[in-house]
Amino acid sequence: MITPYPQARVTEGQDMTMSCSWIASDVVRGVIWHDNGFSLGTISISQSRPCDIYGKLLNYNEFDVGCDCNNTFSVTIKKVHRSRNNAQWSCEMLIGGRYISSESTTIAVEVGLSEVVLLPLLPQKIIADKEATLKCRTSGGLPPAKVTWFMDSGEGFTNMSTQSFNSYAEVDDVFVVTSKMSFTPSRNNTYIKVFCSVSNVGSEFRSRTAVVEVLSFPLKPVISINGKPASANTHIVEGQSTTLHCESQSHPPSTYTWIFPGGTTIGQDLLLNNPATHTIRQHEGCFVCIADNALNGISTMTFLLNASRSAVCFTFELSPL
Repeated sequence: MITPYPQARVTEGQDMTMSCSWIASDVVRGVIWHDNGFSLGTISISQSRPCDIYGKLLNYNEFDVGCDCNNTFSVTIKKVHRSRNNAQWSCEMLIGGRYISSESTTIAVEVGLSEVVLLPLLPQKIIADKEATLKCRTSGGLPPAKVTWFMDSGEGFTNMSTQSFNSYAEVDDVFVVTSKMSFTPSRNNTYIKVFCSVSNVGSEFRSRTAVVEVLSFPLKPVISINGKPASANTHIVEGQSTTLHCESQSHPPSTYTWIFPGGTTIGQDLLLNNPATHTIRQHEGCFVCIADNALNGISTMTFLLNASRSAVCFTFELSPL
């Protein structure tokens, strides 16, 4: 029999030893080692000294052969290279004038990872409610790496691997894994943290933690007058100052423009300062608040949504102070 069996694991660059044994008391006269069915040559055993062996294998500088007594003979592959991965090895023993073959064992060469890269490298800005994709790419390894994704939307990291898809590319007899993870952020998630963790053999590698900024367009503004929600028909009183406030949820924060019968002004608040009878008519009409934010890094355009406009039309009543 051959051991290890059915698989012989070894890390690339290390030596690996396999043994061929006969458990009965018969005298073994020779051993043949096979690599993928190809005979590497016969190692003969002295009849008078059961552990005296002679003969060499093909490419003998790559191998050492030995005897461990009790009808057990070994071969050591020196500094195993990844090209031997999945090779089938077996042995034959010459016993009583006939050769008896062992089962085959499979060499599994392990190549550890050296790094993992989270892509894209630049800081990410994505738009809320639209699908976004990040990539995690490993160095070459055997076996292919396992990739696990983690995301923190503000309540701690959770496993997001079910939303990922892996692809494999064979490069220099090892596998480079590219994992893509897609997600759709909410406008409530202003910042999201993401990283991936990879492993095959040996140490586990973790990528950098990316901080993804989630951009959102302005919602329809809400207008308040002197701290109270505006109604469709609102009146102001002669001699009283009135403050109109405009508020819209967005990231980055919106800038605000008021368009009103008296002109145009920039800012969230519009102050109608102590309108008197002779000036009140210039304020009568529709007041429009425009909320606008520039999504820098997403587009060179400035986005202005029609839905981000809200108007309040004022009528005026003269009331005694």
